[in-house]
Amino acid sequence: MILGFFLCHHNFDFFETINIKSTLTIFNNHLQIILLEKWVQNFVHSNKLSDRTGFNLELVLTEAVTNVMDYGKQPEGKIEISCTLLHECILIEIIDAGIPFDPTQVKPADRPQTLEDATPGGLGIHLIHHYTYNMHYQRKNGRNILRMCLPVQYNFP
Repeated sequence: MILGFFLCHHNFDFFETINIKSTLTIFNNHLQIILLEKWVQNFVHSNKLSDRTGFNLELVLTEAVTNVMDYGKQPEGKIEISCTLLHECILIEIIDAGIPFDPTQVKPADRPQTLEDATPGGLGIHLIHHYTYNMHYQRKNGRNILRMCLPVQYNFP
């Protein structure tokens, strides 16, 4: 258990050889979000993760993938998603060939002072930062690679 915790905090290079990994490739089309949701539900159920972990994972992935679809400027592109279950976290990796965008450099959103000042949207990256830690971005071979860790809770009988 300590090994997974250490890796989630320090070095992404070792993740490929540890524990349970699931991958999904979808097209850049909002209808594909349904496939993403079913894939997340299957991952959560088959690994006996808590409902809270499932909710958090689905929220983070839906927000991140929707941002790629809306702003990545790759209408015919594919989005590769993987989740690797470590003991204390899920390593999430999202790869796309859209325009370069580093969400780790986005400043936190300003909170509205009143309900009337609130506008829909614009909080996706803030939510991703809230639910994950150790977010890392790199641009490699014309592709965006985003990695982050999501804390895990299990359902035990």
